[in-house]
Amino acid sequence: MERISVVYTVEPSAAEKLYPMGYNTELAKKKGLAENSVYEERYLLLQACYRAAFNCFLNERVGIDRYQERLDSNEYVFPKCKHTAYAAFGAFGRNNIFLRNTLFVERLSEKEIDRFLNAVRDDSLVITDDLLNIVEETWKSVILVKLDESYDDTPYEIVYDEFGVNRIMAYNDALVLEIAYDPELDAEGELVNPENERKKYEFILSLAEQMESEISEALGGHVAVIVRR
Repeated sequence: MERISVVYTVEPSAAEKLYPMGYNTELAKKKGLAENSVYEERYLLLQACYRAAFNCFLNERVGIDRYQERLDSNEYVFPKCKHTAYAAFGAFGRNNIFLRNTLFVERLSEKEIDRFLNAVRDDSLVITDDLLNIVEETWKSVILVKLDESYDDTPYEIVYDEFGVNRIMAYNDALVLEIAYDPELDAEGELVNPENERKKYEFILSLAEQMESEISEALGGHVAVIVRR
């Protein structure tokens, strides 16, 4: 079975600002993904390909889109978020829920790298069962943040988003998602309905907790959902 997904490649200037880091540049060079740094075309394209396949994997395993549907069908309006960088390349059609992990794709084998890059068709990725099997076998390694190469496999917390609301920390091995929305403002930049904004915020926090619990149970391991508004 084949699925087609748009590939959202991050511009080098934007990629340099994303956190957390922990890239192994020498390994990326060894595998032909970079000449000087990971902020080059081939590495960023592979990241984009993996992200598209990872999104597909998560949708098939835990239904990420169904959480967005709860926001879309809610009695309160959650405007499309535009103020976070992840809305540009981690949304895959969702208005408010984004993939947040940095993907350390230099950890893929050279054969796996070729499988992904050979599946690119113009600005899209042909996602086969083979690619999804690779994601299933590798995603926990690809998202793992190693701030120190001597990491001994004991999970530890890191600051993932200093602007997050309620949660800014996540384990270095966690699947991290982001829920973000822009408040409804009038022409003067004031809240249209402060009470509604309070209720929306409470609903979002409840949804984030539910997502963490359900997705963690389905996949095993740590899951963190960061809320931004």
